[in-house]
Amino acid sequence: MIETIKKALRGRHNSLRYKFFVLPREWLIYFLAYRLRGRSWVDFYAHRLDAYVAGDANRPVSQRYLGGGQIHRDYLVAHGLLAHHRLLDFGCGMLRSGLHFIRYLDDNRYVGVDISGHRVERGIRLLSDHGIPADRFETHVVGDCRLRELTGQTFDYVWANSVVTHMPESDVRTAFRAIRGLLAPDGAFYFTFAEADRRRRMNIKDFWYTRADMQALCADCGLDFAVQEDWRDRGDVMVCARRAN
Repeated sequence: MIETIKKALRGRHNSLRYKFFVLPREWLIYFLAYRLRGRSWVDFYAHRLDAYVAGDANRPVSQRYLGGGQIHRDYLVAHGLLAHHRLLDFGCGMLRSGLHFIRYLDDNRYVGVDISGHRVERGIRLLSDHGIPADRFETHVVGDCRLRELTGQTFDYVWANSVVTHMPESDVRTAFRAIRGLLAPDGAFYFTFAEADRRRRMNIKDFWYTRADMQALCADCGLDFAVQEDWRDRGDVMVCARRAN
């Protein structure tokens, strides 16, 4: 009983503390320090992610967390990813998927981008701890969704797991248009999104879209839209998008 009460008061998500203190404080910071000063959602969310990494700096990365990256690699391999293909990991975070993708791909075929410099730095240390040198892959910390850092590059596959989930529509549209321009002619863009019966936003950082909304977004950005019924991880919807003719 005591532990249940403690969890209700201090738990990280959906606790009374989160609902009535942490979440209102985050909304206040977002509006006062970012929106009113003309700063973007990406600026706010990057700072938020950096803060989480700083708070967990001494906590080891769990094997369960890393195992999710292996699920991602196995999924793309089952959908045609070969060792010589070039892969863009959009929202690579701490490179938990990168660890497995880089091991599978030929050298310098993996590129990861993320808005959180702290997460990328920790990911590079993670790769080093697993014997992967920095000259086998490429990473970029980006300040928006335009991906100008990748100008001139093309990719056979683009992977974005649990990234669109934390993006407002304007950023999704910008990212999709940028990614379309980076896809090889036969390239495939795999991404997940949180599906709901109406568009909504929860806990400041979670954006839910209808399937029709997401399909329309893809079409507006010149991408075909195909739901992948074989995806079972976390309950999100997996989409394979390709350049529309």
